[in-house]
Amino acid sequence: MCRCDRVSARRNVERQPVYRSFSLGDQLRHGLLDLSVPVPAPYPRTESAYYYTKKPEIVATAPPAGSQAWLTNQLTNPVVQKPGSAVTSVHRALVVDDERTIRSSVARYLQKRGWQADEAEDGRAAVSKLEHASPDAYQLVISDLRMPQYSGDQLHDWMQSNRPELFVRLILTTGDLTSPTLKEFIARTPRPLIEKPFELAALGLLVDAVLQGR
Repeated sequence: MCRCDRVSARRNVERQPVYRSFSLGDQLRHGLLDLSVPVPAPYPRTESAYYYTKKPEIVATAPPAGSQAWLTNQLTNPVVQKPGSAVTSVHRALVVDDERTIRSSVARYLQKRGWQADEAEDGRAAVSKLEHASPDAYQLVISDLRMPQYSGDQLHDWMQSNRPELFVRLILTTGDLTSPTLKEFIARTPRPLIEKPFELAALGLLVDAVLQGR
């Protein structure tokens, strides 16, 4: 072979592409691996044998609606309603509390949110209003627990037996969580309880959750 032929052969060799085998670790270090697709494992060759370079998503468990953690989360991270998503139908609520100032404040707050709000000074007056109204007249009842003559827990039990469709939309309030009797009641009731004094915004979030069945 003449010299020119040897030079030509060497040039042809130099033009050939050079292939290099990279391990999985090398590919990750040099940024040669597309992290958006699964990488097949070398063995065993089964359908499930893949290395996934994307970390799995961690799904957090939401706290129960009405709990203190839930209210705190809702107040710090409010859900913004989309335009046109507001409820257009008028709801009617019954506010039960022996303290007139609290009862009127809650009723006015609901009215500002588009509700019709009736008031009752104790559980007996509330039962009377419910008995003389149609079963679907009220969509919500907010009741204090500690009231003279006819308490909130008595109203609770009456609604559970006589107005079960409205009982699931009952919200209880109290300023005394130290009573042993009250602790027993709280342990047996499925209804949400908000402690006094409470922010009206927190009550509003609880109302929305109850109406949505949460």
